[in-house]
Amino acid sequence: MIDGDDFTDRLAHERTSPDADQIWPTLGYDEIMTLAARLVSLGPAWTSDPGTIARIFGWQIREPAPGLHQLDTGPGTAKGYLYWRDGRAEGLEIPVTMPVPRDDVHRLGYLFTLLSPTLAEALGRSTEASSSRRDEIVWANSDLRLTLALSATDIRLFVALKH
Repeated sequence: MIDGDDFTDRLAHERTSPDADQIWPTLGYDEIMTLAARLVSLGPAWTSDPGTIARIFGWQIREPAPGLHQLDTGPGTAKGYLYWRDGRAEGLEIPVTMPVPRDDVHRLGYLFTLLSPTLAEALGRSTEASSSRRDEIVWANSDLRLTLALSATDIRLFVALKH
């Protein structure tokens, strides 16, 4: 991120480390809000078929395999996954950022803290107690459990369906 930059921007853009020539794409505020709204409104579509779910989000299935479908979810060239079993979705793994170099980990952590209120705004109040881990944020309702996870190199959103 460029100094003074925050998550009030409305579009995805490449966050840049001012200390290096490294650029890495991330989902923007509007994309996070749209993604969250679609996740909680899918309802019966979770049991349709992998292609329908991918189309709802505007993704393409890159490598279908039994139980696992690699998705072109973005940002950049990041890949997500749709987990499928017994005719229904089990969950999704969605990259929020591209992997970043280890020397940009502090800016990744900063983005992670900005995502928490954005997800809360999009999803409303969680029905589940928040995680005690500093590297994850959990939200749940009666149908879904979403975990925003920070690793050493990226941020991912994990979506698990409650059966």
